Amino acid sequence: MSDHSRNRSRAAALANVNSIDVSWTVARICCLALLLALFNGYSDRIGVLVSADDPASFVPLLAPEFFAGLLLRLNFWWGLSLALYVVNLYVGHWMWGTRLADYALAFFGMFILAKTISSPLLGMNPQWLQSGPSATSMAEQLVPLLTWLIRGCLAAALLAWLVLLAVKLHALRHTTSPVPA
Repeated sequence: MSDHSRNRSRAAALANVNSIDVSWTVARICCLALLLALFNGYSDRIGVLVSADDPASFVPLLAPEFFAGLLLRLNFWWGLSLALYVVNLYVGHWMWGTRLADYALAFFGMFILAKTISSPLLGMNPQWLQSGPSATSMAEQLVPLLTWLIRGCLAAALLAWLVLLAVKLHALRHTTSPVPA
């Protein structure tokens, strides 16, 4: 294989890695906007309705202290991620700076997720309940299970995020490595 064809195939691979998938970028922007609206506008409505007949049986999923400590970090991360996706849409491809910002935001997001998993404020707590005794006893039985389930799902998401980041770094390393002479 000649050096010319090898360089051409490497340039094609690099162009493929640096391209932006517009549909996925727009979908990410929509998801981030939805998360920002949900957590900032309707944070008091994130939870479980124990009884469909009794709206007072609503059990909040997150403690009020959760939002005081973690929502600021989440908003900062979501805002920077939103800005990165808009810049990528505007430019049309990944640049060195946007790629670096993407990796930094991924590490920051993983830090927030790990902090959330280890937080004692995650999951339902019977002390937050404002409902009647039947809903309280039912929630007390479900609290450990739901808290374990939420933490397990977040831990699986963190693990998947680490794997996806490793795959992206591996692909980028192979497309930008120097060509041997």
